[in-house]
Amino acid sequence: MVAIDYFSRQIFGGISFLCFFFISTFYVPASAQTVVTWTGAGDGESYSDPANWDLGVVPINGGGASFAVVIGDGAAVKFDVGGLGNQVAEFDLAQTAAFTIEFGRELGVANLAVVSGLVTTDNGTFSSQVPTNADNGRLSVQGGGSIEVTDSSYVNDRNANETIFSSEGTGSVLDLSSLTSLTYGNGGGQRQKIV
Repeated sequence: MVAIDYFSRQIFGGISFLCFFFISTFYVPASAQTVVTWTGAGDGESYSDPANWDLGVVPINGGGASFAVVIGDGAAVKFDVGGLGNQVAEFDLAQTAAFTIEFGRELGVANLAVVSGLVTTDNGTFSSQVPTNADNGRLSVQGGGSIEVTDSSYVNDRNANETIFSSEGTGSVLDLSSLTSLTYGNGGGQRQKIV
């Protein structure tokens, strides 16, 4: 009986050690997102200027950091960060804000995009391949750029006379392939179209 007890302790002790080893070696904890809010206190327009952000950092995911970007009403932000594959975890653009992806620049949203303002690009790329709330948002693509949002329904009750979606120029792509319902107009005069 003593030999069996000793043997079982050795086996279970070894299994416990192996479990601890694998968990401590291969477990990567999920990183929390850092919320960074636009202040415009730097040059007032460049995404790449750390002084324009409340935490003094340019919010681009990487190196273990994950960012939730908040751009409030009245801001006019130019995304001028170089390189491909730039990404943020979350993106929130207020209704009277404007966000411009500059020539050849690229920004992707990994988790959640709330686009209530204007997103425009001239040969740049904005993509959100996750559920996107683009209600009241306006999207404009020019010069071979691309915008992709995955929102199944869209509501715009701001002004029935404004352009809400625009794609101009050779190679320009506005991908709204997930859109199935479009409601537009203001006040009680809203009209709904099933796409």
